Amino acid sequence: MKSVIEYKDYREYVLEYYRERKRTSAFTWREFAKIAGFASGSYLKLVCDGKTRLVEEGAKKTAVAMGLSGFEYDYWLSLMIPSVA
Repeated sequence: MKSVIEYKDYREYVLEYYRERKRTSAFTWREFAKIAGFASGSYLKLVCDGKTRLVEEGAKKTAVAMGLSGFEYDYWLSLMIPSVA
């Protein structure tokens, strides 16, 4: 899997993270959401499907669940901020 800094879309990174974990184990959306601390087992799938979005607190919890830290964590959070053109 590519480094988070190679992504411009946080949804794409979450989906790729999920697919990689799923490929190597019996990982589920429900398990992923539980690790990240969400009450809804389908929340992160809905995020990836573009039906909802992550807010700052959810983005922080998801980053920790994906093992991001340091500059990768900071970069991940920067993906939540819409770019100003």
